[in-house]
Amino acid sequence: MARLPVPDRDELSPEGKVTYDQIAGSRGYVGANFRALLNSPEATARFARLGEYLRFQGPLPQKLKEIVILAVAQETKGNYVWAAHEGLARRAGVGDEVIHSIRSGGIPDKAGLDEIAVVRYAWSLLREHRVSDDLFRDVHQWLG
Repeated sequence: MARLPVPDRDELSPEGKVTYDQIAGSRGYVGANFRALLNSPEATARFARLGEYLRFQGPLPQKLKEIVILAVAQETKGNYVWAAHEGLARRAGVGDEVIHSIRSGGIPDKAGLDEIAVVRYAWSLLREHRVSDDLFRDVHQWLG
């Protein structure tokens, strides 16, 4: 049983309903993860705005965003996120070989250098909690 309630929209405060509607407007739906967070509408609104910027408005090409999302999902055993983004990654132009390599926990050797670099960067942050100077330079060179 969940420790926090996962409220439906009609169970939220007026502030919560506004935040719910903003999330639904940017993503097309409000998943259980955001609904649980809506126990604190202000914190959820701030979190959602950051996510909206990173995912939809940030300067990283969509293909690389989806590769990073898959790399993080694989490393954190985020099956829900993987399932939600595998198709999005394909639609963004990520090849099957790259997807299968990431899913198996390997660095995709059939990918572009920028694609390999973002996978290595994500996994370095998650596994080692740091990024080497060389890897930082590589990513900075491709992405600015």
